[in-house]
Formats: sequence, structure tokens, C-alpha cells
Amino acid sequence: MAFIEGAGGNDLLIGTPESDQIFGRAGNDDLRGRDGDDQLFGENGDDRLFGQNGNDQLDGGEGNDIILGGDDDDRLGGNNGNDILNGQNGNDQLDGGNGNDVLLGGAGIDQLFGAEGDDVMNGQTGDDLIVGGNGNDRAFGSGGNDQVNGEAGDDRLIGNDGDDQISGGSGNDIINGGSDNDLLFGNDGNDTIIGGSGNDFMAGDSGVDRMNGGAGDDQMFGGEGVDFMAGGDGADFMTGDGGNDRMNGGAGDDTMFAGEGDDLLVGLGGDDQMSGEGGRDILRGGEGNDTMTGGTGGDFFVFNVAIATGVDVITDFEVNIDHIRLDNSGFADFNAVLAATTQDGVDTVIDLGAGDTIRLQNVGVNALDAGDFIIL
Repeated sequence: MAFIEGAGGNDLLIGTPESDQIFGRAGNDDLRGRDGDDQLFGENGDDRLFGQNGNDQLDGGEGNDIILGGDDDDRLGGNNGNDILNGQNGNDQLDGGNGNDVLLGGAGIDQLFGAEGDDVMNGQTGDDLIVGGNGNDRAFGSGGNDQVNGEAGDDRLIGNDGDDQISGGSGNDIINGGSDNDLLFGNDGNDTIIGGSGNDFMAGDSGVDRMNGGAGDDQMFGGEGVDFMAGGDGADFMTGDGGNDRMNGGAGDDTMFAGEGDDLLVGLGGDDQMSGEGGRDILRGGEGNDTMTGGTGGDFFVFNVAIATGVDVITDFEVNIDHIRLDNSGFADFNAVLAATTQDGVDTVIDLGAGDTIRLQNVGVNALDAGDFIIL
């Protein structure tokens, strides 16, 4: 093994075809390993380290360094300073160290660790592991099935292609799964989570989270806090847990469980299953044949008669506790509603016209009074 060191200036140090140890010392140095499994140490100064062939170990040391792994499986460490690390070919490990670093995995299955500072990381091709560490980081999975962990800080994490697993960590993060079927976790903080295309799993955890499923059949779990969930296209499953949540099913046959709190559930298109559970909830079915359950508390069931609301069912309407609001109904008053209402076994059916109805399960017509309705 050859031992090569700089003279204290701005040196060009080139290794042998064997495995070398090269030390830049002081100055802005250019270190090139050539063949063999080399160890390159930039030390002081703004250095350029290029491992080239072999399984190399490269450490930038102090200063703002540029480190290129070359071929094979390399270990790159930026150490102190604002460094640029590029693994290039092979299965590489990149550690940014202190400073605001740029880490590029290149080809292969790479591991990228931002450590301290506001880092930019891109796994590029392969199934990569990307860990932001402290700081407000930006991480991109690119191709492959990547695992991305933002850790501390307000991070922006994008999976792009592949079935990715992304965790925001602490801080207010923006998470975008991209295409394919992703697992997305906001963790602590007020996070924005976007599923993109594919059948995605999203969990907000604590904080005020915003989730958009996008295309595909998505599963969304709000966790604690006031959450905003939009299913987008597809048959989505949403649960709010605690907090006063806002749920919008979008297109498709969606299932919504609001949990505790005073929640708003909007079905829009599709045949939706909606459950307000605890609290004073507002349930708006929209188009399609919807089934609505208010749960405990005085709930509001809202119907826009001007659109095709479909054949809707309220499973637990409580007289003198819950309310039905009829928008653009054409009904002059409660008596006009009664005239369009019939008893069907143990249920009450309200005819809205054009084939649209509201069925109140286990409610008698004679039990209804004007206080149960809001007519607009």
C-alpha cells in the first residue's frame, strides 16, 4: 500500500494501481485513487476527492469539498463544511457530516445520511436508504423502492417512482409519495402528505396534518389533532381519530370514520360510507347512494337537492337531537316535506324527486317535527 501526502499547498495527488492512502494536508487539493481499494483524506482546505476504481473510503475533512466515489462500493464522508458527495456507480454509503451538503447516490443500492445541516439528497437509481438527520432537508427517492426518513427539521421528502416508505420525523414536513404504492408517515408536527398515484397508506400522527390521496385506493389515518383529508380518485378509507377533522372523499366509493370531535365529512361522488362517531358532526353525502351514521352528539345531515343526491340512508337519526338540512330543495316548509314523506316498514322515506330519496332507518313519520329540518 502506497502512502502519499501533500506538501501543504494546492496539490494534485494520484494513487498507484494498488491500494493507496492519500492525505491532502493543508491547501485545496485534488486526490485521485485510481485502481485498488484506496483511502483518501482531504483534511484542510476545499478539496476534490475521486475514488475511481475499487472499494474506496473518502473523507473530505475541513472545508467545502467535492467527493466522487467512482466505480464499486465506496464510503464517502463530507465531515465539516458544505460538501458535494456523489457515489456514482456501486452500492455506496454517503455521510454529509456538518454543513449544508448535497448527496447523490448514483447507480446502485445506496445509503445517504445528511447528518447536521440543511441537506439536499437524491438516491437516484436503486432501492436507497435516505436519512436527513437534523436540519431542514430535501430528499428525493427517484427510481427504486426507497426508504426516506426526514428526522428532525422541516423537511421536504419526495419518493418519485417505486413503492417507497417515507417518514417525516419531527418538524412540519411535506411528503409526496409520487407514483406506485407508498407508505407515508408524518410523525410529529404539522405535516402535508400527498399520496400521488398508486394505492397509498398515509398516517399523520400528531399535529395538524393535511393529506391528499390523489389517484388510487388510499388509506388515510389522521391521528391526534385537527386533520384535513382529501381522498381524490379511487375508493379511499379515512379515519380521523381525535380532533375536529375535515374529510373529503372525492370520486369513488369511500369509507370515512371521523372519530372524536366536531367533524365535517363530505362524500362528493360515489357510494360512500360515512360515520361521524363522537361529537357534533356535519355529514354531506353529495352524489351517489350514501350511507351516513352520525354517531353520538347532535349531528347535521346535509343534502343539496339541486344535484342527483341518489338513494341515501341515515342509520341513526335521532328526533329532536339531529337535524336534516335541505339545500335548494323547493320545499316551502316542513308541511311540504311531510307531504313527500312516507312510512316504509319501520323506516321513513323522504322523496326529493327525480329518484332521489333519504331513508331514516327505524324512525316513524309521526315522530318528526319541524325542528328536525332546516329548509333552504
